[in-house]
Amino acid sequence: MAINSIKYDLKDLDFEDTQMLYVVTLVITMLHMAYVDGEYAPAEKKYINKILSLFTQYQSEINRSVSYFNSSIQKEKIVIELLSLCKKKFSKQEMRTLITHSAKVLTVDGYVHEQEQFLMKSYIFAAGLPIKTYDDLIHEIQYS
Repeated sequence: MAINSIKYDLKDLDFEDTQMLYVVTLVITMLHMAYVDGEYAPAEKKYINKILSLFTQYQSEINRSVSYFNSSIQKEKIVIELLSLCKKKFSKQEMRTLITHSAKVLTVDGYVHEQEQFLMKSYIFAAGLPIKTYDDLIHEIQYS
């Protein structure tokens, strides 16, 4: 099943390659979370780059997706579409792991802004996870 706006602009990306889909979604959700408060904090950038370094085989796809995302005026729509597609292909545990990385970006700068909190809850909802996942994740990150 194709997602029209993403498939149109990233039509040469193979979203049937589940690892590539996961990595692209991971990167886009983390960047979106980092940018939502209007500041891309050094700690956020460091964490995202650390995660990116684990997926060098997808660097071309990541670069293309990030470029598309950064130039789009419909960032929320892209994120929700990617999460919806992932929800159809991945287990709840895999979705929780994906969302956990955005939660780490949310907390890494030491402050959780209201818009970040709202955005994280929308990710959790789009991923098909219980809303209490938000409190669980924040607690786990704070005490890990």
